[in-house]
Amino acid sequence: MKKVIVVDARKNILSDIQTRMILDDERNIDIVSTLSTTENVYSAISQHKPHIVAVCENLVETQENWDYKNIQVVGYAFTPGGNDVILGMGLPSYGVISEIPVLLDRIEKNNPRKPAPSPTQKSKPIAQKPETVPETDTPPEPKPKPTSAPPSKPAAHGRNIKKQLALYNDTERARKATDDLVDSDVLGPPKKTSVVTLYSAKGGVGKTTLSTEIAVYLAMTAHRRGHYRVCIVDYNIDFGDVQTTLDLSPSGSTMTLWAAEIKERLEAGEHPDDIHFTRKEIENNLQVMDKTGLYALLAPLTHEDSMDIGEVELQVMLRNIVRHGGFDFVVCDTGNNTRDSSVTALEFAEYVLLIVTQDITAANCNDAVLATLNKIHFDTGKIRLVVNNVLPAKITGVAVQEIEDLFPHDCIARIRHDTDVIRANNYSRPIVYQPNHEVTKEIRKIIAFLTGSDEEGLTVKKRGFFSRFRK
Repeated sequence: MKKVIVVDARKNILSDIQTRMILDDERNIDIVSTLSTTENVYSAISQHKPHIVAVCENLVETQENWDYKNIQVVGYAFTPGGNDVILGMGLPSYGVISEIPVLLDRIEKNNPRKPAPSPTQKSKPIAQKPETVPETDTPPEPKPKPTSAPPSKPAAHGRNIKKQLALYNDTERARKATDDLVDSDVLGPPKKTSVVTLYSAKGGVGKTTLSTEIAVYLAMTAHRRGHYRVCIVDYNIDFGDVQTTLDLSPSGSTMTLWAAEIKERLEAGEHPDDIHFTRKEIENNLQVMDKTGLYALLAPLTHEDSMDIGEVELQVMLRNIVRHGGFDFVVCDTGNNTRDSSVTALEFAEYVLLIVTQDITAANCNDAVLATLNKIHFDTGKIRLVVNNVLPAKITGVAVQEIEDLFPHDCIARIRHDTDVIRANNYSRPIVYQPNHEVTKEIRKIIAFLTGSDEEGLTVKKRGFFSRFRK
């Protein structure tokens, strides 16, 4: 099996490559490392000893020398101009790539287009009678012009400013034209995004746990030839726990800087409805969970930062994620409050999963909130009930059916209390990684409801996927 390192400045592309390799695990290649800069290329090569290094046009010029002993370095491009640059540097190229499966196919077949030999490499022709030159589609290579003494300071990477500017313009045009094109199987045409908000007026009922489990399960669920593209939004902005639960980076992106940028644009006079972000710009404000490809908009790390984020900024962020993020599902975690963040998540929701337990105080809190929602004419028809931490009635003194009877909404799952869930949270290993666990089976009912699928027909990526996460 060929070991491959992929070098590409677009982190979202690298994440989708990793996810695609999970989907296409029968390929005869192994992506041993993905790098978004060239700083660690040598160390990665030393560590993994790959057969191929595939480098994108956006990083190919950061090194003048790609000569690594016994390692084949091949470029790939997303613009024709970038492909010319790769070949001009003397590297073979997989060509212009618009879809990740195409890139993986070409790496697997490994039959790149080789650069034309430079004039200095051509042998001196033997004098002979002129021959008729056959017509071809390729124009003859121009003869090199004689050069004067070498300049004291070389042009950037051997190209003059005009070529550099032409490449920039070419790249910018392609970027604007294909800003949302990564993988047609994954992104596809513009799609309707389903927003699912988990809510409870009482804390400690398991909203964050269920939000992350549902989001992870959705992200791992097969959809046609690809997988659902999912983002979890932590709108419990005061004390969000999604980052810890999913073991995402505490030094990575959160909503703090994004909200600050939106606030600056508002203060400059832009109307909230006119503030738009491209898919790439949205993804730059998100973190991505390894293995599953789940995106996450994380709450601020400090309560002080959360106090600086207002309702308008929250609405602009969520509206852009829903309308321009290209997601199939957006799962919103909320706080046990009626702060702007929770209200915004409720307003955007297609479905609200009301989380209740066999706790009368929790039931009373939720009943009070529902009464308020009815008074303001909130569409309570989109509410569904999920009973969490189910215990025998002889322990709680209240039966599950009694709790359900208090609310005029369909119950779509009853999730029993299980200490395995606590352990899974502590290790940041979602319980849905265990497909046969009883809790996973109940969450599967929620997924079937949200996707409109037959519960028995749900497919999680590829057979054997869960075994990657078992101890």
